[in-house]
Amino acid sequence: MGIPTVPMAIWKDKEIVRVEVGTPFNISVTEPDLAAVEAMSKIAEILPEKLRGPFR
Repeated sequence: MGIPTVPMAIWKDKEIVRVEVGTPFNISVTEPDLAAVEAMSKIAEILPEKLRGPFR
């Protein structure tokens, strides 16, 4: 079942603040570190490529 989660990304592009809301999903793991990685990976999907860091 998992934890219902809606990924959201906010960043500044020049002088404009951008907000993207991703598709809802359920976090599928119970271990906190793995859950954080899963959530960050979903957030990275909606960020511009150059801002994704290690979650490419």
